[in-house]
Amino acid sequence: MDRFFHPADLSRPTLSLDEAESHHAARVLRKKEGDSVELFDGRGQAVRGQISLLKKTSVEIRVLEQLPPQPPAKPRITLAVAAPKGDRLKWLIEKATELGVDRVIPLLTERTIVESGASKLETLRAGVVAACKQSGRNWVMEITENQPLTSVCQPPPSESDLPTLTLIGEPASPVFRPAWITPEITNVQLVIGPEGGWTDAELTLLVAAGAIRTRVADHVLRTETAALQLAGLAVWWRESLRS
Repeated sequence: MDRFFHPADLSRPTLSLDEAESHHAARVLRKKEGDSVELFDGRGQAVRGQISLLKKTSVEIRVLEQLPPQPPAKPRITLAVAAPKGDRLKWLIEKATELGVDRVIPLLTERTIVESGASKLETLRAGVVAACKQSGRNWVMEITENQPLTSVCQPPPSESDLPTLTLIGEPASPVFRPAWITPEITNVQLVIGPEGGWTDAELTLLVAAGAIRTRVADHVLRTETAALQLAGLAVWWRESLRS
């Protein structure tokens, strides 16, 4: 069943898709009146309904069923990664969404090649929504603007008192241990450096802030591969804590 993003209230009996989602439904997917669809709000809620009105730029959905909400996953997993070049960041973010990562922070490091701008960020966020549609995830993963490495070492006041585990992906370090992620941990930060590696000063800064160095393979991985490998291990262990 095709899914559409509707970030507003889903409790009303009839819902209208915005222009972009209406265009996608009517012109790309060639939906018809009477077709069944799902809508999700990006905050864990979703409904199943039926298209009651379809125009090129306007689609209305008659809600038939409120679906069980998806609770927020705990601990919250943040992937702080020195952005790889070109389209590899977009691919990484889409796969992180599918895995269940909660937030991605593109890091500014000594050896990062910066590709910034509002249009770039909006493209990445659109990729997150598309990945949510495909994967059945009802929580839209957060993507921040480019952040300095100190943002990982000094969390915002709202998170400063929360039990946090920070892991640095780094070759020639102890192998990843799932037991590091204990039930009392509420935030997990996974920090992946650039292709050229961390500088000594950056590693010193992270370790001084309490981060643990770990490796996820015996050989060198590209940035996006290392990020997804470590994220996959963390999400897998988080799921095991729920079972």
